[in-house]
Amino acid sequence: MEYLSERVWSHTMVLFTCGEWLGDTTIEQHIESEEALQSLVEKCGNRYYVLNNEYRDNKQVTQLLEKIEEMVAGNGGRHFEVDKTLLQEVENKRRRLTTRAEDRETRAYKQDAMFKFVMGELQPLCGIKVMLLQYVEEFTSEQDTDSDRGEMAEGVTLQCEEEIKGGREITRVKMTSSKRTLEETKAELVSLCDPGPHAFVLSIYTDLHFSERRRRQFQTHLGLLGDRVWDHAIVMFVSTQDLSVDRNIEEYIESEGEALQWLVEKCGNRYVHCTGEESWPGVLKKIDELVVLNGGSHFQYEEGRTNETTAADWKMEVQQLEEQMEEIELANSILSPPNSKYVMNMMQADY
Repeated sequence: MEYLSERVWSHTMVLFTCGEWLGDTTIEQHIESEEALQSLVEKCGNRYYVLNNEYRDNKQVTQLLEKIEEMVAGNGGRHFEVDKTLLQEVENKRRRLTTRAEDRETRAYKQDAMFKFVMGELQPLCGIKVMLLQYVEEFTSEQDTDSDRGEMAEGVTLQCEEEIKGGREITRVKMTSSKRTLEETKAELVSLCDPGPHAFVLSIYTDLHFSERRRRQFQTHLGLLGDRVWDHAIVMFVSTQDLSVDRNIEEYIESEGEALQWLVEKCGNRYVHCTGEESWPGVLKKIDELVVLNGGSHFQYEEGRTNETTAADWKMEVQQLEEQMEEIELANSILSPPNSKYVMNMMQADY
């Protein structure tokens, strides 16, 4: 709304649906119980209406239209006009976001192309253990904000479920905020990593805002296992509806802000999009690639480092290979996904 200028609020009202859920609570009591909601209603000049979804009658619609007509009359019958300067600013922001999203998609594509160039087509791996981490607590509007950047993430309670997908052992770990200390959380996480998983999958739902608080939770709780845990981590974006209708997953990453971008970068720009069971073969393929990048080794919680190959080592190799590819002028060829088969054939021919 801020892009439409302060004048937009005189043309705005709040519509509450599912009014039957209020029970014995009045809408006024509900508004007063939520500070952010109260602020929004006041911003709209205390104009609001409640729809009861259990009653499908025309009376509610008539009353709502009367409320809207009152608001229009209060504005002298004038419609809202958008400032063209603001429109241009919004368009410029959209273009910058699209450019960043395309750059991220290109990086991910080049990573995939490089992997195939070095490793060839990967066959499904067996005996792979995966830990899927998911936060399940629901936040109030007061809790789930980006204003509390300085606070330390709290301990969590872990609830585990085992399942098999495509021959891989998946341990779903649901993490719920609790009064447990970080040391208690660490002890339980370490016990789950004995022996450790080959990959940590960080589950993010795209229909929920990814806040700074959520980023800090991932940083704190995974950080209990040491910095090397990030070499074994990949982000899985879960969508309950099709994102491709208006934007792709890269645009989602860029539009969510720095908190989510930090997490994706921390995982080496490794991410995968899951829209349902039909997406899991692609998810498992990405996990297998990560396992190969780590030399097939599972994560080990230890104070010192081992000599095993890690994703960080792979990143250095990728940089060296990119320099070689630039020398033979193949860099521009692999920027376009439709030409991937041609590019891979050219790579193999030159090498």
